[in-house]
Amino acid sequence: MGIPVLHNARECGMLGHARLKCKLDCTVTYRSFVMGKFKALAFSFLLGSVSLCCLSTFQKILTGFPLALRGFLVPFIAGGSFGLLIGIRHYRLSKNNEQLAKEIHEHRQTEEALRKSEAKFRSLAENQHDVVWTVDKNLDIDYISPSCFKMTGKTAEEMMGANPKDFCTEESYQRIRMKLSEEIQKSPNEMQPVVLEVDQYHNDGHIFPVEITSIPIIIDNKFIGIQGISKDITEMKASEEEIRKLSTAVEQSPSVIAITDLNGNLEYVNPKFSELTGYTHEEAINNNPRILKSHEQPDEMYKELWETISSGKIWRGEFHNKKKNGELFWEAASVSPIFDKQGKITNFIKVAENITGRKLAEEALRESEEKFRLISEQSLLAIGIIQDGHIIYANEKYSKITGYSLEEIYGWEPYGYARTVCRDDLPFVMEQSRKKQAGDMDVITNYQLRGFTKAEEIVWWDLYSRTITYHGRPADLFTIVDITEKVASEKDRVALQAKLQHAQKMEAIGTLAGGVAHDLNNILGGLVSYPELLLLQLPDDSPLRKSILTIQKSGEKAAAVVQDLLTLARRGVVVAEVVNLNDIISEYLKSPEYKRLRSHHPAIHLETHLEKDVLNILGSSIHLSKTVMNLVSNAAEAMPEGGTLTVSTENRYIDKPISRHDHVKEGDYVVLTISDTGTGITSDDLEKIFEPFYTKKKMGRSGTGLGMAVVWGTVKDHDGYIQVRSTEGKGTTFTLYFPVTRKSIKERSEISLKNYVGNGETILVVDDVDEQRKITSDMLKELGYSVAMVPSGEEAVEYLKTSKVDLLVLDMIMDPGMDGLDTYKKILEVHPDQKALIASGFSETDRVKEVQGLGARAYIKKPFLLEKIGLAVKKELERQAVPVSH
Repeated sequence: MGIPVLHNARECGMLGHARLKCKLDCTVTYRSFVMGKFKALAFSFLLGSVSLCCLSTFQKILTGFPLALRGFLVPFIAGGSFGLLIGIRHYRLSKNNEQLAKEIHEHRQTEEALRKSEAKFRSLAENQHDVVWTVDKNLDIDYISPSCFKMTGKTAEEMMGANPKDFCTEESYQRIRMKLSEEIQKSPNEMQPVVLEVDQYHNDGHIFPVEITSIPIIIDNKFIGIQGISKDITEMKASEEEIRKLSTAVEQSPSVIAITDLNGNLEYVNPKFSELTGYTHEEAINNNPRILKSHEQPDEMYKELWETISSGKIWRGEFHNKKKNGELFWEAASVSPIFDKQGKITNFIKVAENITGRKLAEEALRESEEKFRLISEQSLLAIGIIQDGHIIYANEKYSKITGYSLEEIYGWEPYGYARTVCRDDLPFVMEQSRKKQAGDMDVITNYQLRGFTKAEEIVWWDLYSRTITYHGRPADLFTIVDITEKVASEKDRVALQAKLQHAQKMEAIGTLAGGVAHDLNNILGGLVSYPELLLLQLPDDSPLRKSILTIQKSGEKAAAVVQDLLTLARRGVVVAEVVNLNDIISEYLKSPEYKRLRSHHPAIHLETHLEKDVLNILGSSIHLSKTVMNLVSNAAEAMPEGGTLTVSTENRYIDKPISRHDHVKEGDYVVLTISDTGTGITSDDLEKIFEPFYTKKKMGRSGTGLGMAVVWGTVKDHDGYIQVRSTEGKGTTFTLYFPVTRKSIKERSEISLKNYVGNGETILVVDDVDEQRKITSDMLKELGYSVAMVPSGEEAVEYLKTSKVDLLVLDMIMDPGMDGLDTYKKILEVHPDQKALIASGFSETDRVKEVQGLGARAYIKKPFLLEKIGLAVKKELERQAVPVSH
């Protein structure tokens, strides 16, 4: 054979790549060789039975010599081992060549450092939640992390080469260019990191705020580009706006608001506090509310206050306090504890109203009539006296809040004041007046009612009345406070509270439904999976096939109900496929379910108006089909005597709010409308139709009460909106809005059994449910795999300490003991490249996604079908293992 001549160290280094240990047989030191004591040097490498592959040690020696090298390789066999004899000799280089060799060596070290740095950067960037990017001097993107898809709706490949002018608003782009111009005017060592807030366009067209943190890239003291991180701050902006609104509401509140620590020291007061008490914000903070104490009230009242709020309850009462200037005033106050998330009291809050005017009015009633008139005329309260059905006195405030002049008020006929009371509240007001005249003790003296002004406006009043003696005869003294704004605020609070309670109720029901669905999915495994195995073993003419098919269909129907529960729990929809609503509607109208519906309602006339070129949407065809079925079924049942059922689709651009939805994303939507001419829905029922288990149907006959809840959940999970209009006796219209996608539908071809059978690979099934383990094992054996089973994560870890398997089928939820995530983490400590398939009765939770991030890529949902588990196992076994950093 020819003897290869090694001209330099790089050629030697290219001879081997594996990490093998070589024995260096050399008695000549590096220094003696370099200093010229030896003109030649020989190395022998004993490689054993290994082929010539690893000369990295030799390469390191050669690259360290500042010499020109020439050498030879001679293979030999010594003691039954294969080896190489390597000879080299050197010639001294000139000083210039020595410097060149040194620079080449340093350049290679720099290249290697850059390669490692780039690998670390890429690994870090690829796993960032925010978007990591680099751009060149022209701001063209030359790298962007995959997380850009979640933020922008575009993949990293689509974003490569893009410029901020392509995806930022014009104003934001100009600010970026201006900032870049400022920075590049500086020397490289003066350039600083820059933080900018810009507006970007999402792929669907909407604009969202982004915070950009950028750092100049300087190499060899030259500016070559920018690297940075982009963070979507939409939620942060919304939170800031909510905080701003809340802060504004508190700051501008007409009520006095003060917050103290647990010792009663003031930590916050709003401007109304300062306005009322005379103490500035700075004077009040860190002071104690006792600075307002007038000593006009007993100490027992304050003791009761502290006992009440310290026990977690709300105290309500009145304070007779003193201002900074010594003036006394009255407050109607509520003092409440503030709790943290653990239920621990952290602060106390007082909300109070100045009721000094009302108190003065009450005191004035004990004074002479002249004093009463003087105070009344200056009061902020509406005050009047009624005697024998006539208003014989009213102040200017009463005239102002009713809109009638005093001349008109005094000229009213008996009980003419009734015109200032809303018709619905008038019977109650007149009843209280009658009781007073009759001397009835069971009379209400303080209540709220709706007033009716001369301008025909409905307002809210807080009315207080008491019987007095006026000119020797009984009369009613009344005061009125206009609480219209307060009631409006209270209504908003009640509405928000109702929404919160509804959300909590739905969460509780969802949790219950999710738990039940998980258990049922394990039980249904036998009804869905075993019939499929039995059918494979039976001849086509077996009389048992029909019965087994019936069992299988029953199991699938039960699984569909479980799917409804999961949809209700918001754990069932995986929006992953491109679908067309026209196709879904057409398929349903050809289905056996629709034919059965028509047989029960033959008098119904169906009209379809499906727009020919309706756009595609991104969603779940199963859930959308179920939605169409539920709405069509409800419409049919609403027309027991027959009528017209209309189903239509259309493309529509939405740029304004939809009824019942305050915030709607502007853009293109596919609109599905299903209407009937039936009995309609009452206004009371209309508020409840989407609640789980609420139904007007006969339970067990027409449905489970989950239909409309599933419709609502499906629409929400598809980022859509739903609108309902109904008139009793005339019919109901449901309008559903789904955001469009510009993606195309992929055709699905039939898959043969031979495409997913195994070749005897070993699989370990880990599941805490005995029946589910057995079902899974039988299905995998039928597909040609060698199967072992264990009932817990702990036993799986022990099993794999002494055995190896090609694949794990790992249940995600196992109780008690470790769940799928913890089990997989332990197994990776024993077998770092272990492949796994995750199984669960739920959809993909955060813990499932964490397992997938560790290397278990495949996920399959219970109950299993033979094709579904076969394809999943086959795909995971054929997947090339990718090293994962743990």
